[in-house]
Amino acid sequence: MSADVGNATSYISLGQAKAQSFTAVDTLVESITVWRPANRLTPIGVHLYINKAFYQFPIILDGGLARANDSEPPGGPIPLTWRFDPPARLPGPGDYILVIQEEACNLWDYPILYHTGSDAYPPGGCAYTWRATVDCFIPSWKGACPTDVDMCFRVVFCHDVATAVRRSSWGQLKILYR
Repeated sequence: MSADVGNATSYISLGQAKAQSFTAVDTLVESITVWRPANRLTPIGVHLYINKAFYQFPIILDGGLARANDSEPPGGPIPLTWRFDPPARLPGPGDYILVIQEEACNLWDYPILYHTGSDAYPPGGCAYTWRATVDCFIPSWKGACPTDVDMCFRVVFCHDVATAVRRSSWGQLKILYR
């Protein structure tokens, strides 16, 4: 679900984490993007974790920190993108959850773009945690969002399927590349 359907804002602060479940049909992840609302400039970053759906541990993927001061061009929703090169490998197809937490459990309210009012992404749901009290580690789950609320996010998969090719003899290939 992209930022163009975003119509609400939720905030992360004091080590709280926000999460969104998604279904993975492929196992290789090229990138993950979440958005801040337009014109909400901040130099503070967000940390990404991936787990099996609605499990707190074990963390399958620690995506690290992403920062984005503004959108390009300015004035639009601000993307926070994690790119994986080589692609990140999930254990298998299935349901996962992306968890985001503000850098260093900052005191400021960090805005994240959401969609409310209809279930724009029926296979998924969002959740949130308590605030962190020790070592800025992901706290335990506090609750789930209403069914008509989803985080604006995008997961881009690499398609790890074979590509059909045309069979050619060695002689035909030599003729092509002379």
